[in-house]
Amino acid sequence: MGYRDLIPDDGSILIDFVKEGDCLTALSKIGENPDLSEIYFLEVVLQPAIAVGGHEIIFVILVFDQDTETMDRVLESERGRAKIPRECRPKVHNVLATLTRSVLEEIRPDKVQMHTYETHIPARAFRRYETVLNAASSLGYECGRFAEYHGQQMWAMILPAGESGEPQ
Repeated sequence: MGYRDLIPDDGSILIDFVKEGDCLTALSKIGENPDLSEIYFLEVVLQPAIAVGGHEIIFVILVFDQDTETMDRVLESERGRAKIPRECRPKVHNVLATLTRSVLEEIRPDKVQMHTYETHIPARAFRRYETVLNAASSLGYECGRFAEYHGQQMWAMILPAGESGEPQ
């Protein structure tokens, strides 16, 4: 049987939110593989970026193994590609955009950063980062790549003055 897509075609997804202090997590089930006893989730986390100020946005695929009842975070692009079939990825990108907008709308931080986990990722792997940037841009954020550090790419998302939900 293999991978089974669990994202509704109409784009309506169920989002679970978890708020712990200044950290907000949005989670949605995206698929399963009954042959491997795995359930797949997409997680988007907005958390304070203590070292540089503002917030950081992180997104990962979570794999729940029903046999061992363990959760694994898939950070590497090749591992993610192995779990999610090509034809299902556009819908996963739509979920990523929805979850990103959800956490940004809830907190409305004035500065958000994002970076790759891997170094020197292939060009096709940038699509998911572009999805996050486009979602932020749709909410009024000015977005752009600002640095490369030892092969990791970094982006900034800035709300124009007076538009954030954070205390001034």
